[in-house]
Amino acid sequence: MKKILVIEDDINIRESIVELLEIQDYKVDSAEDGSKGLVKAKAFNPDMIICDIMMPGLSGHDVLEKCREDKSLAGIPFIFLSALSTKGDIREGMNLGADDYLTKPFHAAELYEAIEARFKKKELDAEQAGKSVEPLKEKNVQKGLIDPIQALLGSTKLFLNYFDEYSKDEMVSYLTRSYSILNNVERSSKNLILYQSLELAKYDDSTRAKLANGTTEVSMDWMRERVSEIAGLLGRSSDVFIKDFNPVNIAMPPEIFKVVLSEILFNAFQYSEPGQLVEIQIKRSERAELEIKNSGKQISEKVLNMLGDEPWQTSQGMGMGIYLSKSLTEIAGGEFTISSEPESVQVTISIPMS
Repeated sequence: MKKILVIEDDINIRESIVELLEIQDYKVDSAEDGSKGLVKAKAFNPDMIICDIMMPGLSGHDVLEKCREDKSLAGIPFIFLSALSTKGDIREGMNLGADDYLTKPFHAAELYEAIEARFKKKELDAEQAGKSVEPLKEKNVQKGLIDPIQALLGSTKLFLNYFDEYSKDEMVSYLTRSYSILNNVERSSKNLILYQSLELAKYDDSTRAKLANGTTEVSMDWMRERVSEIAGLLGRSSDVFIKDFNPVNIAMPPEIFKVVLSEILFNAFQYSEPGQLVEIQIKRSERAELEIKNSGKQISEKVLNMLGDEPWQTSQGMGMGIYLSKSLTEIAGGEFTISSEPESVQVTISIPMS
């Protein structure tokens, strides 16, 4: 069932539109002003927003601008309603990214036609996107898959050629190293698939819903298990401190939250030396806030400004993981920040609770 959010300050018009949409079997929510509309947009995750322009507080143009700045809302089709019909109004709305424009008063048929036209266009965009999703960046494939596989092939060939000359300890060392390489290849493969899914989610609602909708029940035991798995893989089990917290339900699918947590942790260990502490805590207010802080190398301001915007690689290996963590957090309606001091780096994600 398609979901539509109606933002309209006139109660009679708002209720009439809601009734017309419910007759057509749309799931509908509504708000009486722009500020409440933005809050409901994040909570309701609509497939379309129908919004008045002239409203107290935030205007319809303000609402659209804020939606286009928010990755979790940016791809939602947007139809304006207004008693104004000047070219200037229409031009301003279209320049901001509005998909259509209805002048009040309008007939029910006009409303239905505008909605169906927008949904059909989005379906065509999604179909085209499936054929032309941005290709994987060569350097990410090279660094994440090809290089480690080639290294493993080379060492395996050497191992097979001189198998009889290896001691038991040398065999254990080889297998341990191979296990680590294969774990990294698996992680990189899954991350590249997620990257493609994020690209597709810009056009495809079902892909977006899979990435955004769900609940993860996070307890101390759950967190210890996830963190221990990663720290153990990197030989850093003694370098982790988890501050006690009460269980919390985070509005993010379990597999997605695991990726977000894992990638932040991998980078925390990457930017710290063995023996330096990585601290983890979850705070609760209106949202759940996950903080991961590591002692060690400072990230330059230039790198900080670039992190999360594109899946590129720094010399220290950051890039794809941070990009995924930030994008997946934002598509679930959360916020992602990273800061660095002379002797520490901290990542904070603020996520809605369910």
